[in-house]
Amino acid sequence: TGVPLGLGPCPAVNAEEHAMVARGLAAHDGVLRGADRRLAGRMLADLEAYLPHLLNRQDGAAMAVGVEMREPFLDTELVAACLALPVVQRTGPGLKGLLRELALELLPPTAVERPKRGFGMDAGAYLHGATRPEALRDGALREALGAGREDWAAAVGEDRDADRLLLWSAEVVCRLLFRGESVEEIEEAVWRDAPTHAPG
Repeated sequence: TGVPLGLGPCPAVNAEEHAMVARGLAAHDGVLRGADRRLAGRMLADLEAYLPHLLNRQDGAAMAVGVEMREPFLDTELVAACLALPVVQRTGPGLKGLLRELALELLPPTAVERPKRGFGMDAGAYLHGATRPEALRDGALREALGAGREDWAAAVGEDRDADRLLLWSAEVVCRLLFRGESVEEIEEAVWRDAPTHAPG
């Protein structure tokens, strides 16, 4: 297929992601060529790899308060119509451009043009006082990036809550993959009040 395997957590995950992209490309054989085929194929792979996780999260949050959010966007006829659109209409102008144009016919501009909020969370409040700062300042992530101690300490010491969860998640992944630490070892190193594990 000519699609290189990415750097992922393990060969099995890389192979599965490669297969998803290959299936997406194959679905456009004889229909699209060149950059349009590559983009449409990867977008189709995204539907298989990325979308289910978002839908599970959204469905759980919505149904917890009795709100049905799956319609109309998961209607099979609407999905098929959207996938049949030319690539240029699915990718522009702007983020969700075609959908925004249609929405402007029914909704006020303030509702259509407001910035996307996504599934954000207050990571700073979640992590404040719970993690050991020294584990991040001189941990596996700094080693993996090859950053100098002083520069790295200054960078991670800045009060950027939006980056905080990403940094700590990357630190845990680096400890698992690069250092081979156990879950228990990571908990002990990262969390201030690490759980006590029974022996054996």
